[in-house]
Amino acid sequence: DFCAREEADCSRSHFGHNPLAMDENTMRATFDALGVAPLGPFNTGVILYNRKSWVRVVEHLRFLLVILLRMCLWLGNNFPIPTFPDRQLQAVKDHAAAVEELVGSPVAYPSLNL
Repeated sequence: DFCAREEADCSRSHFGHNPLAMDENTMRATFDALGVAPLGPFNTGVILYNRKSWVRVVEHLRFLLVILLRMCLWLGNNFPIPTFPDRQLQAVKDHAAAVEELVGSPVAYPSLNL
């Protein structure tokens, strides 16, 4: 129901797999632990939604954002910036307390980028 390019660091990418940026085995284990269907890593820069599939995404938006924020916190805490240079992860790490407050609060629209 939606189409997107593969994530640049995943095993399906023509750039080659970057295990420092993406551990697909751990991702699959996380999906299993959460009881959700696995989905291959994809780039969220451009997504084509078909047959109103965006409606189902919106229904699960809070869950998706909480998982995303917790993953960013984990990455920011486990990969030092010189090893994993990503300004967005550093911003999430710097504002960890604020991110945890978001878990139980409504999602504002439009949202602010960190």
